[in-house]
Amino acid sequence: MEGGSIKNGIFTYVVIEALQNKKADKNKDGKITITELRDYVFDKVKAYTGGAQHPTARRENLAVDFRVW
Repeated sequence: MEGGSIKNGIFTYVVIEALQNKKADKNKDGKITITELRDYVFDKVKAYTGGAQHPTARRENLAVDFRVW
């Protein structure tokens, strides 16, 4: 979905917001893992779109939950 005034699709906007502002750093350790990013993006995209858009991902693999930011 496009976000009008945000100049991106909602998904892209949320990913940028999560990384640039470190909003996805749920445990506040200064690092953003794949799991933190995925959880943040899933929740925020659903919220921003009123439930109209639901991101998906393959099954979680905690053995390789590497830092992305």
